[in-house]
Amino acid sequence: MVYCAFGVAWILLSDWAILSVLPDPSQQRMAQTIKGLLYILITCGLLYALVYRSLGSLQKSLEALNALEHDRANELERSNRLLEEQVRERTLHLEEANERLTAFNYVAAHDLKSPLRTIVGFSQMLREDHGDSLGGEGVLLVERIEAATARLRALVDDLLRLSVVSAAPLNKVAMDLTQTAEAVGADLAAANPGRTVSFTVQPGLVAKADESLARDVLHNLLDNAWKYTKPVEEATIEVGSETVEGTRWFFVRDNGVGFDPEKAARIFDPFVRLHGQHEFPGTGIGLATVARIVQRHGGACRAESGPVGGATFWFHFGSGDA
Repeated sequence: MVYCAFGVAWILLSDWAILSVLPDPSQQRMAQTIKGLLYILITCGLLYALVYRSLGSLQKSLEALNALEHDRANELERSNRLLEEQVRERTLHLEEANERLTAFNYVAAHDLKSPLRTIVGFSQMLREDHGDSLGGEGVLLVERIEAATARLRALVDDLLRLSVVSAAPLNKVAMDLTQTAEAVGADLAAANPGRTVSFTVQPGLVAKADESLARDVLHNLLDNAWKYTKPVEEATIEVGSETVEGTRWFFVRDNGVGFDPEKAARIFDPFVRLHGQHEFPGTGIGLATVARIVQRHGGACRAESGPVGGATFWFHFGSGDA
């Protein structure tokens, strides 16, 4: 608006001055040409000043924006450092708590074995030396004490084993899981001579893992498979592997009684039992031991069961699996 007003005033005043001062038409034309050139120069000067001012404002805005981004980057970096420090501290506290818990489990379980042996010894002495005076009901009660003590001893042994696998150093080597599974299966077959089980192991199962701990994984899973296929007339147990998204998952599959699929997420928790003690005796520590071992290797485990029974337990030992 200011520029337009200046232009109109320039034209009117300059034309009036030219007509008043220069009566000669040729001089008037020359003056008009000079006037036009001056107007162009003045316009260019104004545009230059306007652009220069705008560039200055833009430069200041960019500098302010850069300063703001720099401050935000510094704040984000400080927040990230603080978060990393908090994560390290919490991880350290969690590791210390796990170590203390593992040590406590080991000490508590170890210290329980001595009084348990005493209970078992006195129970046997009571039954053998004073069985006649106890009578039939008394002997039955003593036998119940011995059975309960045996279950507690099994639980103590499993807790000790869980503590050991949680703290034992890992010695990862390339191992033959096929051979290990066949050996474990032969031991279970010998321990259950009255049963007929179709047991197959896929050839060429190789993994990079601690041999002793990997054997524990297979023993716990196969022992479960042997136990939960007991009610089945034609029991089948299979050990194999499948590659899923570049990771080789090993599995132990059976056609036993299975479990409720909705409870699959809890099946690897300690002391969780999905079947009654009277149906299938156990301590609820075996699968927790499996989970602890594969997690220490950087791997994972999961379980599946169908609506008509049967179960498949999957596991891998991390990126080092062959």
